[in-house]
Amino acid sequence: MQTYRTLLIAIALTISVSSAFGAESVDWGENDPGLDDAISRGISLRRSGNDEAALAVFLDVEKRDPTSVRVLLHISTAALAIGKWVMAYTYLQKASAHKESPYYQRHLAAIENVARTIGDRVGQFRAHGSPAGAEVRLNGEIVGLLPMNVSAVLEAGLYTLEVSRPGYFSVRRPITITGHELAQEDIDLRAETSDERRPVVETNSSNVRTQPDSAAPQPWFRSRWVTWTLAGAAVALGATSGIAFAVREQKANEWNDNGPDSPCLSQSNPQLTRGQICGSTRNTINVAQGIGIGAGVAAVGFGGAALIHWALTVRSGYGSEGRTASSVKVSCSPGLGSLVCGGSF
Repeated sequence: MQTYRTLLIAIALTISVSSAFGAESVDWGENDPGLDDAISRGISLRRSGNDEAALAVFLDVEKRDPTSVRVLLHISTAALAIGKWVMAYTYLQKASAHKESPYYQRHLAAIENVARTIGDRVGQFRAHGSPAGAEVRLNGEIVGLLPMNVSAVLEAGLYTLEVSRPGYFSVRRPITITGHELAQEDIDLRAETSDERRPVVETNSSNVRTQPDSAAPQPWFRSRWVTWTLAGAAVALGATSGIAFAVREQKANEWNDNGPDSPCLSQSNPQLTRGQICGSTRNTINVAQGIGIGAGVAAVGFGGAALIHWALTVRSGYGSEGRTASSVKVSCSPGLGSLVCGGSF
């Protein structure tokens, strides 16, 4: 509502100024009836509310007399009436270049009112900094190159500032343009360098060696945790095998006990066999033996895989220690039901 009220006041002011300007039949030092007729036609269009058509008439007259203070002021007020604030400001500045003329001085009070109305809606912007030649954009439109020696005239409001140049990191941020004020921004773009993406290189007098990029992600199957997972599984399976054989041994002793207290012999009924009395014990012996053998074989397999994985990760430079092949020697040989490995570090 405030913006609409301001616009109504501005239009009222411009109409009054236009009427005052139109009252003069000739400009200072001018006597061109054709020029007067065209200006009168533009004034009539403005009084009827057709500001767009009036502006077109005044712009056409400007081509015939680009230095006429009267024409420049009519263009400024017609542009103001339709909300073309930057155009209104630009033509008012052109007219102000002739402020010593008698025509300008006669209408000075009305011109100052129009200038205040336009100034509320127009500000200026300038960017300083480096590198020279970087493009300065506001809302995607180029307004200059760094460093801006001439301010850009803009409508007041919020803008997105973008400054860019090939080979430099761009800057993007919001800014506010305020009426009657000059907004200034200091910009210093940082150059993009290939060193930021180049691997670290160590040099000495005899050779050049490229270090592995510590920030590069390692393949999961080369990670040290895989070694410890395999080793842990081998330990767990070995323990399971040991427990299974212990259970088998206990149950076998029960099965083979021939004493009077044997749980697998019946003193009251000698006709019963061990299998009839301790069938479940025999099943337990068989199951425990199977588990013991299977877990033992699996423990040997996982243990061997852990050793091999550890040796490979050290050889290829992966893992927390980062040892090389020249510092590690591992040898393995099969044994009876086991895999024997040794190494030097």
